[in-house]
Amino acid sequence: MRRLLTHTSGLQDYFDGLLNRGAAPFDSQREYTEEELLRAFYELPIEFTPGARYQYCNTGYILLGILLHRVSGQFYGDFLQARVFGPLQMKTARVISEADIVRNRAAGYRLVDGELKNQEWYAPSVNTTADGALYLSILDYAAWEKALRAKALLTASSWMQILSPVVLNSGKTYPYGFGWIVEEAKGRPWYHHSGSSQGFKTYISRYLADDLTIVVLSNLIDSHPDRFVDGIASILDPRLPKIRSVSPVVGADAAETQRVTQWLVGLAQGEVPSRETLGSRRMLREQLVDYGKQLRSLGSIQRVELISNLPVGDERAYIYRANYQAGVVRVEFVRAADGRIMDFSVEPE
Repeated sequence: MRRLLTHTSGLQDYFDGLLNRGAAPFDSQREYTEEELLRAFYELPIEFTPGARYQYCNTGYILLGILLHRVSGQFYGDFLQARVFGPLQMKTARVISEADIVRNRAAGYRLVDGELKNQEWYAPSVNTTADGALYLSILDYAAWEKALRAKALLTASSWMQILSPVVLNSGKTYPYGFGWIVEEAKGRPWYHHSGSSQGFKTYISRYLADDLTIVVLSNLIDSHPDRFVDGIASILDPRLPKIRSVSPVVGADAAETQRVTQWLVGLAQGEVPSRETLGSRRMLREQLVDYGKQLRSLGSIQRVELISNLPVGDERAYIYRANYQAGVVRVEFVRAADGRIMDFSVEPE
């Protein structure tokens, strides 16, 4: 269970891959029973030795929800209502239901060619799994924050485990607890995390040294609530750390930056790294092809700057800002000690 909660299980994310070893892709608009999901998940490949590294995985949370159902006899949403939402006075928190009339329910949106559209429809069974599927208001978040401060519902030992970095097989730690990114600000813990699904994005950031919590809720999947968190934090105290680092690293290795620049140029020209130079994530090569197309649409590259280069567990996480003719993007990737690329993403800056 610990490996599922900390995303160190090695399981493939069902969003990333194909169910039943390629027999059929996961379809968010199809109804699945718990048994069907279990059978499909049992067939998913293990992408790395459990405990060897961190890799976010929704599959683990769905499995935990099914396990909770079988052990308690209660559906995930009913269990949360009885054990969490009710006791904490989270009065409007609930599992999603398309059928129920929910007072003041917000709609989720997305941008398609610059035009606002409704969120994509999800089948009800897919919309109630334990990897999310919750509606919460800002007042619910306030009640949840009050409970976090009081260390309510659970024992002190349990909270300690939840809020501690996971220990990898190597003995090194990765800055992630049970559903929290675990870092430090002003010598005290800084816990934060994002969330997104179906036209909604959220971010919660807790700065314990300042007795401060910032929560941003958005009903546009293309929005960036972390930027609002950083902006609010800067207004309250410019010394608070940023979720999205923006200042270039002073004295960055120019030769390494040039290598990354050439790599991005090659990616835009369709030159995808060989499988031997990539990590075990099954869909990474296909994602790199898609990102290459995205970069190609931006025209020629103008400047690349290193924003961050930090150790995470046994790996290093890099963030670069790449300026192109038609826009600026944030390039993030994780590199293993042997040089393999373990994860990669591109998003507009």
